[in-house]
Amino acid sequence: MGKVRSTNSNNCFLFLPVTVISQFSFPFSPFLLCPLLSLSFALLEQVLFHNMTHSADLQWQLTRLNSKYLQKRGGYRLSSDPFNNNGNWTKRQSGFLNDTAVVVKPGKQGALVLTVKDGKNNNKPKQTYAKKPVADAKAAHVAAGAVRADQTIVVARRAKRLAAVHERELKVRAARKARSATSSSPARRSARSASRHYLNSEMFYFYFILND
Repeated sequence: MGKVRSTNSNNCFLFLPVTVISQFSFPFSPFLLCPLLSLSFALLEQVLFHNMTHSADLQWQLTRLNSKYLQKRGGYRLSSDPFNNNGNWTKRQSGFLNDTAVVVKPGKQGALVLTVKDGKNNNKPKQTYAKKPVADAKAAHVAAGAVRADQTIVVARRAKRLAAVHERELKVRAARKARSATSSSPARRSARSASRHYLNSEMFYFYFILND
């Protein structure tokens, strides 16, 4: 006895209208044909085109010379893609056309925030990516490896650079605050006032000497 080949359940629904129509003796009502054909085409579209997306290679060939993220500056091609870690205009670094992407960005008060696009909800814009805070560059390296193993080094370098920039900003702010507190002290203000009064008196004295 030969094996019976299994048939996909979705394909069975495609031939449901034909089976139903064959049960009627002609002539049947033409008003019944339109809903059945609409149902057939709807099921066919769902089976063939559900979650169907173009490949990253095709999207790159279409956008590599003309894209809103492409920035041409001084003969160099840079990228303003929000999912790009180093700003290079390459297919690997372009997160908007890859199904999965990961990028680290500065958060509030020097925190590091990792934005992850895992490719599970590409047809739902609000659920395309998720943000989660990370402690340091090592944590960002580990979290990026779970999504894009080829982006771990770039993400770690970017996280270290952002942490260094934030540390320098804190030092500069502290130095400015200390200098501002010193310059606004009463002793410094009285000294500036005395020197200004001395200069005015000297200028007044030389004015009378020259006009005498």
